[in-house]
Amino acid sequence: MAGRRTLRRALWLTSLGLAAALLLRAARARRPLPLPASPTSPHPAAGPPLPSAPEEDTEENTRPLPLPGEDTSELPFVAPASTRSRPHHAPLAFAAIAAALGAYHALASRLPDASTWADVAIIGSLVIPATFALVRLALPLRTSRTLPWAALGLAGLAAILELAELGIAASFVKLAALTALGWFFLRFFEQASWVLLVALLIVPVDIYSVASGPTSVILEREPGIFDRLSVAFPVPGEETLARLGLPDVLFFALFLGAADRFGLRRDLTWAACTLSFGVTLALTVGFDSSGFPALPLLAAGFVLPNADLLWQRLRPRRA
Repeated sequence: MAGRRTLRRALWLTSLGLAAALLLRAARARRPLPLPASPTSPHPAAGPPLPSAPEEDTEENTRPLPLPGEDTSELPFVAPASTRSRPHHAPLAFAAIAAALGAYHALASRLPDASTWADVAIIGSLVIPATFALVRLALPLRTSRTLPWAALGLAGLAAILELAELGIAASFVKLAALTALGWFFLRFFEQASWVLLVALLIVPVDIYSVASGPTSVILEREPGIFDRLSVAFPVPGEETLARLGLPDVLFFALFLGAADRFGLRRDLTWAACTLSFGVTLALTVGFDSSGFPALPLLAAGFVLPNADLLWQRLRPRRA
């Protein structure tokens, strides 16, 4: 048993290291490189610095500019690429947070067993925000062309880790896969109003699903299925796990990506959506429920911080 546990931890740390290495490589790949000198260029090799390579074709920099006199009220608003911060320290911060989370997941069961509400406070105010800080730090990769392939590859890796009974490692890989998938889906949204419509529609759907729909049936009859279709957060001092459903993670990535793409309040959206998960956890414990719908509060975490900006996009412009 001890040898098997050691093997699991080794595989978990290996997968965590691979994820950090992939992020570092992707971040470096996005840095513009200087163009090679042309054979007919009048400038010598030691002359003035050469211009940087053009930016990658994305939905932000390929959208045509409006013609003079053209009505722009129906054009989708997309934040210019220069407004998206890409700090060079993000890969290092990602690696540090991932390492801290890895240590917590490995040692959580050995921590002192606190009260139930202390566990809720630790998970809701520390573990969940740290986990979704990884999504925030990976946001510069939102426009990568490899998102669909990354989502497929990570989904396959998550399935392998689940079969190997490495649930914690699988949770982080599922987080990465759903983040890539959510950002890929965002490419089909031309306006912020489309995201707003989705945020409103998922509220009654999630309430019904958890109350008496498919989610309720799975939680009552096949809880093992929900364990595989969720992201886990270890409870300190116990062997139990707090869980978020995969759709919750998917829509978190969609809303955060939308705030970045359409020039909304990106960091405030991240904070509000992250806080919504902690509040949902507290409600689940407070009502002694086997499951509580997370999408209504998540949708509120997207809409409320950006209500005035969304209203400006919806309101028709005066001539």
